[in-house]
Amino acid sequence: MPENQSLSNIQLELLKLFCLNLPEEDHLHNKNILEAYFSSKHSRKTVQDSNGDLTVSSPR
Repeated sequence: MPENQSLSNIQLELLKLFCLNLPEEDHLHNKNILEAYFSSKHSRKTVQDSNGDLTVSSPR
């Protein structure tokens, strides 16, 4: 990472977790939460309606 580039907000939050010595059960729980969140974000898509407004819809 270049010197002048700072960490993103998600990187900073993850670093806070890395400084903790979590039990394996908690680690797996946090990992599942992150996987579910990013999977959900990936599976939704943005749709522009006839008024030009953007909406988020989930596939069925």
